[in-house]
Amino acid sequence: MSQGGQRLKLRYRHEPGAELDGVAVEVPLAGLGQLDTAALEWLVPGLLAEKVEALLRALPKNVRTRFSPIRETAEGAAEALEFGKGELLPALCEHLTRLGGIELTPDAFDPDRVPDHLRMRVIVRDDEGVEVGNGRRPAELMHSLAEASTAAFRSRLTEHAAGLERTGLSAFPEGVLPEVIELPSRFGSLLAHPALVDEGGTVGVRLLESKARAIRMHALGVRRAFVGPTGNALAGHLDWLLDGRDLALAYAPLGDGPTLRDQLELLVVDAAFLADRAAPDGIRSQADLLARLDEGFPELSSRTERVIDTLESALALRNDLLVRLSKSMPAAWARTLEDIRHEAERVLPRHFAHLGWLRVREAPRRLEALRRRLVRLSEKGPARDERDREELELWVQRLESVRSRCADRPEFKAYELAVDELRIHLAAPALAAAGGGSRKRLQAAWDRVVASDSGQTT
Repeated sequence: MSQGGQRLKLRYRHEPGAELDGVAVEVPLAGLGQLDTAALEWLVPGLLAEKVEALLRALPKNVRTRFSPIRETAEGAAEALEFGKGELLPALCEHLTRLGGIELTPDAFDPDRVPDHLRMRVIVRDDEGVEVGNGRRPAELMHSLAEASTAAFRSRLTEHAAGLERTGLSAFPEGVLPEVIELPSRFGSLLAHPALVDEGGTVGVRLLESKARAIRMHALGVRRAFVGPTGNALAGHLDWLLDGRDLALAYAPLGDGPTLRDQLELLVVDAAFLADRAAPDGIRSQADLLARLDEGFPELSSRTERVIDTLESALALRNDLLVRLSKSMPAAWARTLEDIRHEAERVLPRHFAHLGWLRVREAPRRLEALRRRLVRLSEKGPARDERDREELELWVQRLESVRSRCADRPEFKAYELAVDELRIHLAAPALAAAGGGSRKRLQAAWDRVVASDSGQTT
């Protein structure tokens, strides 16, 4: 089995009922962080039909009967599915929905009822070949060995990539920062993903074991790197537009003045040079950054003004909402009140720039929807809110299930915005964008996330 640059050894033991029955894959400790757990769900082609059959037999009876005879349905699914593309359960759901005329979602299945021999067993070995862990739940194994795995990866960097990491820079290092470098390994090669990282007032270069984390960190580093070249222009716009406003006072419940200024600089940079443009992962050198700077500079003044106006409105709404929530209310409303409070804090946190301009610009509308939701609660009680929360649950579960590896992909961001739009539609339909409550649009957005997640997921 190949994953990234690693050639992973598969083993098979046919011992029905025994603990070691089934397929196992050997993974180096230093490469554990790069393991594609979604790919392991597919097992191997020769056992896919049997695994699908086990999944089908675990469905509720009223659903399962639509796919009788189960064995033939499982064999047909194994033939129709493109092995290893994306995640198994969403792909299987799409096939079965077409086949059975009933919409299936991944949460309809119970993977825990799949027999152990139909789960990939992961064996983790150190550089000496000594087993340091094994199990059939890869995500849990990766979590339990995360510290050791990262230490092994960093050790390999020290041995083969000394001097490539940098700190305390004011801009990109000379040349072009590669997207990936290969490190020798007894399992083929390990992949290290260089990223420009935000160090606060400076930037640095880090080599990361996770591609998804490298993309995420690089986006933040690139954003920080824009602050310097904007120089006096950005500072001047901010000084002029903030004069006479009480933005620092409105932000005080969240943080101090220097933090506000830093967050504003980063958000303006995002609005002017990164949002609605090609992904920052494509900016790999100072020349790339300066080219993007020239492209967005004419809009710097107008984007700065819009950022400040938006934040001023959002802070006022947030503070007003939290004051309302602090008043005494019936105990029966506690769950809804806590949910509204949590949403308000999530919509506009202390480090709001991390959300990016595309989400912050929607903050006033989302906070106003929360205010109206609170008014509805006081007038009509919590019953409607409970129904809305149940409707949101599936879409939110899907969102969170792929956040760790897809958060920086445009498809994920589009789906996240679509879920936020459904929240607005349920709480205050008049505030929602056209089609904001469309479940078909949400499903289509989710399908695009699944399709984008068909390659290496780490």
